[in-house]
Amino acid sequence: FKFYTWDYENTVGNNRARSPLTKNALGNDFGSTDTSRPSYANTGQPHTYLRTNPEYRLLFADSAHRHLFHGGVLTPESLIPRYAELADNVERAIVGESARWGDQHYNPPLTLAEWYAERDWILGTYLPQRSDIVLGQFRAAGLYPAVDAPEFSRHGGRIEAGFRLTMTAPGGVVYYTLDGTDPRLPGGTVSPGAIPASDVAPIVLMAGGGMARAHVPADGSLGLDWTLPGFDDSTWREGTMGVGFDAGTGYEDHIALDLEDIMHEVNSAAYIRIPFTLDPALFDGGSPALILLNLLIQYDDGFIAYINGTRVKAVNAPEIAEWNSHATLSHSDALAVQFERVALEDAVSLLEPGENLLAIHGLNVTSTNSDFLISAGLEAVPASEGIALEHSILVQARALDGTEWSALNSATFVVDIPLRITEIMYHPAPPPEGSLFDESHFEFIELQNVGDEAIELADLWLDDGIWFDFAESPVTRLLPGRILVLVKNAEAFASRYGAAGILVGGEYGGKLDNRGDRVILRGPYGEALLEIDYGDDWEPETDGMGPSLVIVDPHGDPDAWGDPSSWRASSFAFGSPGVDESSPEPMGWQLPGDLNQDGELNISDPVALLAHLFLGRARVLPCDDGSSLLSPGNLSLLDSNGDAGVDLSDAVHLLGFLFLGGPVPARGAQCTVIPGCPDVCR
Repeated sequence: FKFYTWDYENTVGNNRARSPLTKNALGNDFGSTDTSRPSYANTGQPHTYLRTNPEYRLLFADSAHRHLFHGGVLTPESLIPRYAELADNVERAIVGESARWGDQHYNPPLTLAEWYAERDWILGTYLPQRSDIVLGQFRAAGLYPAVDAPEFSRHGGRIEAGFRLTMTAPGGVVYYTLDGTDPRLPGGTVSPGAIPASDVAPIVLMAGGGMARAHVPADGSLGLDWTLPGFDDSTWREGTMGVGFDAGTGYEDHIALDLEDIMHEVNSAAYIRIPFTLDPALFDGGSPALILLNLLIQYDDGFIAYINGTRVKAVNAPEIAEWNSHATLSHSDALAVQFERVALEDAVSLLEPGENLLAIHGLNVTSTNSDFLISAGLEAVPASEGIALEHSILVQARALDGTEWSALNSATFVVDIPLRITEIMYHPAPPPEGSLFDESHFEFIELQNVGDEAIELADLWLDDGIWFDFAESPVTRLLPGRILVLVKNAEAFASRYGAAGILVGGEYGGKLDNRGDRVILRGPYGEALLEIDYGDDWEPETDGMGPSLVIVDPHGDPDAWGDPSSWRASSFAFGSPGVDESSPEPMGWQLPGDLNQDGELNISDPVALLAHLFLGRARVLPCDDGSSLLSPGNLSLLDSNGDAGVDLSDAVHLLGFLFLGGPVPARGAQCTVIPGCPDVCR
């Protein structure tokens, strides 16, 4: 079945009084079976019947969890930029729409002003809170369990081998698997392969209710200096947490450091500095012997947290906060007084033995709001706890409380495999006139093992713009430093580059787009080891003029592969498949017999050899130290007849090849690598 969206503009924001620019609520329930409606209105019928099945309800919950948490497509951090981009794209069309509908039904006619108001309401009010509302609606409809899904100390991504993962849930027992299966069997029993997660006892680094200093800024002159440990806060207001005020009632028992006289109806923001001291015994060789840092926080309505000057978490906060910014979403009083546990991923490395600082930019939803609250503590998990992950792996977990299971939380953890895409020939130069091939046949992609051990390739593959399964390649493993080339057309590739010295792994499917394309190198679990979304504007001369794109630093951060500045045009006219262009040392690319080093093979080369042999003309030889015809590099370059010497017969052999149709030189007639020589061809 394929369902088409009908009058989609009626659905966004239909839970409030709308502006006149868009229509009122559609009113047709997703599960409606109203037979008075046309047939297209009843596409929800399968869902209506299926939701009576408990297995379907849990599958629905799993899908909801995947999209409503951890940056999924239905989270505010995903929805807001996507909607903003769509709004920008249609803004000019709105002019025509307002002319079509606005002056027909409204007086005075609608203008872009109403469009801007509607767009800003959706971006600033509707979308920031919609995900939580929808989750509540699913729960009320029995489509999402009352049991919360487990949370991971880190939700997937790149890790170092040996990373320790912890998982927690507010209620029930957490069961997890590491083999890609569901911890729950159909019917609700625990899978035999599921492992119960052990309870982890965190270390309290800073208890709530400690000492703090607070300040309500009058301008932006402090910048972010106030988040640094050494900042002078001696003139700030001091007391114990919580920090805030309540012009009414409700927060009296939670506030010790009162800011009402300097904040209420003055500013929606306050700066809070909370010092804490860490025992050096918590550090192992200078690094914290901890694997997770949690922030425990009461907040009304939002905050940005900093550890020793580095931003580590933001909730209900703008991406770029000013001294007078306000919270992007209200946090209810009932939730604000509860300490919420917030994982601070990758923040452990910011901790230091001795004095540290937690700085919080507290945000109220408006400067006139009647209450405000911030109180915080820190806890950590020792490095001895958790599940050690030694390789890339898919972790799946559910919480079981009595007989009810939570939705599935699933994350892929990626331990780097040091295989890198180092060159992309996406738009080759045209072939010679009369060629049997077109320019796309000369495409290739180069990969290099930049690690210290051989890489088994069978479980890896390329996809998106092109596709290639390494399990189908004759090359099953790649030794350290070795370079593998995948080609669009092997015959075309050989006609341009030759086959000697180049390890070709096979032909890939698809075609690299000349305007730009995406290439993803995936690991055993489908995890993205490298993602490249190149464009023809990265290096304009690579767009059909000959050179390829080559990575600047093959040993760099894998996340840098998507950055245009990490790439440059090849130094060679047609790219350099099989060559590590990042090496500071010359590879020794030479044309056999090219004594005068002009990159060409012609009569001047045998003449130069004859002059060197018989006329006593002083000439520094091109390879090694330049003193001997029989040194390894010079011998390989000039021994045209392959008799392990350099003499008259080599000049004669070369002349015969050039003018009489004789055999090619012993090392061939194409550019090849001769160690000990400079690079002059390719």
